[in-house]
Amino acid sequence: MYWRQIQCDGNGNIGELSAWLSNNGGAFAADLCSSPLSWGYVLVNDTESCGLTGTSIYRFIVADDCGNTNFVEASFTIVDTNVPTIVT
Repeated sequence: MYWRQIQCDGNGNIGELSAWLSNNGGAFAADLCSSPLSWGYVLVNDTESCGLTGTSIYRFIVADDCGNTNFVEASFTIVDTNVPTIVT
């Protein structure tokens, strides 16, 4: 399984998630007989942790012109490893 782990930005990391989904989670596909290939994805599981952190698992599906398909699953995880700041 492919995975991507990023630091929480406090806004849901929408830009990073969108870019990752547009890039098929970093997956690559090739076909000897058909091109171009078409891609899609579905959200398989979404687990929330504390704050705006958690893990989402996506299934990336690729299809050729003949209707043959294959898929790979990948996870996108948002973590919070920053300690709170104190101002005195």
